[in-house]
Amino acid sequence: MVAGWILHDNLKPFLTTIGWVVGRSFNDDDLQSITTDLLDGGGGSYQFDCNPSTTLSIAISRDTNALNITVAGPVEFDLQLELAFAIFQNFRLRKRG
Repeated sequence: MVAGWILHDNLKPFLTTIGWVVGRSFNDDDLQSITTDLLDGGGGSYQFDCNPSTTLSIAISRDTNALNITVAGPVEFDLQLELAFAIFQNFRLRKRG
């Protein structure tokens, strides 16, 4: 399990990166669901059907531009997840159009 925070603007590229790590892609419906939960209640927890199973928990802080995130999955993903957190805490990333 790895926990940390990322810049709110980096949610979509962070989810893409987490998908690469755990072997599950995030589509627009997933992103819409997560975004709606963030706006309605400040976050949520999401179980992903991948092998092995992975859980993503997201909470928004109303006072900052940060999202607190926990990714619970196999320990062999921890180093890659820690790297993803470090990148998305320090750089604003966006997909090239």
